[in-house]
Amino acid sequence: MVEIKKPEPQKPQSATPAPKPAEKKPEEKKMRVSEMVITDEFLTAKETETGKTVTEKLMKIPGGGVILVLNESNKATGVISIREILKSIIEGKNPGELKAMNLMSTNILHVLETDEVEKLTTEISAKKPHAIVVTDQKGQFRGYFSPKDHREVMVKLQQLKGKPPAPKPM
Repeated sequence: MVEIKKPEPQKPQSATPAPKPAEKKPEEKKMRVSEMVITDEFLTAKETETGKTVTEKLMKIPGGGVILVLNESNKATGVISIREILKSIIEGKNPGELKAMNLMSTNILHVLETDEVEKLTTEISAKKPHAIVVTDQKGQFRGYFSPKDHREVMVKLQQLKGKPPAPKPM
């Protein structure tokens, strides 16, 4: 005798395919300020140094830069660039005779070396500081985040997001 098998009932098929297991996206690495070169493009001076000494230091920085003014506790209190020297001359002062604390701009932004660079870009754009000073958790001076560093970071962030870098200004 020949046995005839009945076909097994088919499961109803859904119109939508079964969801695939969630793929783990590689975690995006956040760039920290400490990963940037923050030890170039500046020299330091004490608040009590003369404008003459500060100007001589400023002239020694290859390609331009700034003088970061530090107090006795090694905390940055201001910045001096050629802009501040020229401003004092326009105001009829002799920058060579002034103290660094009387020449400096105090429009500086303090950031931690552990801060995420991408989060800082909005604050930097909004505040437009004359200098971005990098400190450790205790507030001790660690370096200077220059406008050049900021531009380099913006290009890297755009590349990471797959966007072409913005054209350089002429």
